[in-house]
Amino acid sequence: MAAHLLALYQGLLVLVRAGLPRTTLHSVTDGAMASIGSLRTPRKQDMSDTQRLWNDYAACWSAEPADRLAALGAVAVDEVAYRDPGTEVGSLTELAAYMAGFAQAFPGHRFRIDEVLEHHDRSLARWTQLGAQDETASTGVSAARHHEDGRLADITGFFLPA
Repeated sequence: MAAHLLALYQGLLVLVRAGLPRTTLHSVTDGAMASIGSLRTPRKQDMSDTQRLWNDYAACWSAEPADRLAALGAVAVDEVAYRDPGTEVGSLTELAAYMAGFAQAFPGHRFRIDEVLEHHDRSLARWTQLGAQDETASTGVSAARHHEDGRLADITGFFLPA
């Protein structure tokens, strides 16, 4: 911490000697102090909208059959493209049908979203498939492009080796 403050002080001296206006110095100082403050006290971040979107998408895989299509429509566009090593579909109804097949093949299984990375209109979700007793059945990542309204438009899933 002391080293950061010393570097800040030395940097400010250079700016003062260069004759920068006082408003510039204040904005530099405020930004630097905010950075130093964040080193001291890390803040817990709230769940992002994209994290919530992926959590809601994951829930669609184990949703009740009567609720699945509506739940999926809340997180993905009608013409959503989806692919994983076992399939490729091109609409909301086709994806809902594929999810129904998954639910029949793996009763009691669900997906947990472990981490989400995002930038621009893309996101990447690391997930775990959990069995009926909450044991890890598989892990993977899914990448997505988002529609301008924020919903998922193009999803590609990858299963990680065990």
